[in-house]
Amino acid sequence: MSSADTRAHKTGPARLLTDEDVEALESFDEGYQAYFGKMIDYLDKFIENGVAERRFTEEQAREDLEIALWYGYAYNNLDIYPGYYQTLKLMAPSEKFAHGCGAWYYRYACALMYCGKPAAALEYAEKAVTEEPAYPWGWLLAAKLRSHFGNKQGALAAVEEGLKLLPDDYEFLTLRKEINLGYTLEQFEYHYIGPEQDKVLQEGLDPDADEKQQSIAGIVVNEEKLAQIKALFNPEGWEADNPFCHGIVTFNQTKLQMLFRMNEAALSKLDYNWLKEQKNIIAMHYLQRPCGSGICQLVLIVINLDYSIRLVYYDIEKDTHYELSTPEHGSLSSDVMLNMEFPDEKVDNNALN
Repeated sequence: MSSADTRAHKTGPARLLTDEDVEALESFDEGYQAYFGKMIDYLDKFIENGVAERRFTEEQAREDLEIALWYGYAYNNLDIYPGYYQTLKLMAPSEKFAHGCGAWYYRYACALMYCGKPAAALEYAEKAVTEEPAYPWGWLLAAKLRSHFGNKQGALAAVEEGLKLLPDDYEFLTLRKEINLGYTLEQFEYHYIGPEQDKVLQEGLDPDADEKQQSIAGIVVNEEKLAQIKALFNPEGWEADNPFCHGIVTFNQTKLQMLFRMNEAALSKLDYNWLKEQKNIIAMHYLQRPCGSGICQLVLIVINLDYSIRLVYYDIEKDTHYELSTPEHGSLSSDVMLNMEFPDEKVDNNALN
């Protein structure tokens, strides 16, 4: 995506962003997460200040097409599941004004796909190419999703439409080859836009390859593996993808919260045997820990996509939470971590939500 794609096709109320605001936002487009974060901060402050100064209401800002496009652009380019989830929340109110704007439908469809909703994503990708056939990236996404749902002929036709708009484009040519080879949707997404950067990724030399895999993991649910993992923990009150998966689990007759910081699609990609091993170790060694004024009770288990674990304990005497965590690709251990000093620091209350 280019920053020019954030310009709205104004069909709704009067414009809220000024040319100076757009210039400032474009200055952050350096292709790095930190810069997209600055873009988001700018938009947040713009809305906060505008509402405080009564230049517009919160509702008007949320329904503004141009602001929504900028939010979608920034959050999607973070390329992390929570970012895509935010895109869906922040872009939805402006859909009523999105007629004729392929970029809006494309961005929203991308977010749906990375939030594990490929069927809904296909609907919006088809709207992108219907509403604005001259917008090439709508055809790119439509091709991927058509192929995913078994419409190979339609997928290849979408690629050809894209190549009419962007002859010899690297992404379209690569996708055409991979559709013919029968690649999956997640394989289609394991690419970077630039040919040189993508070559490094494909050769296994990119240092951020794990993060790319983690993002892609949230696209398609492996229903069989998900059912297996849910049966392992048998959670009560299970809530999925809001934005994370969580429920109440019972370990040795002790009920506690369990949070997977991912959606169900990504959860279905976790290693079942690793999860089973960690469950057994927690049940045997980690339900209670010496801390604070005495013995603290485990109340929350957090599992992250990078295979790190966070255990949150509650000290009833001090009414305080403490935590213990492992590094990335770490595992709890009955003979090492059990003997570690318990960190005397409070947990971020957001982890308990």
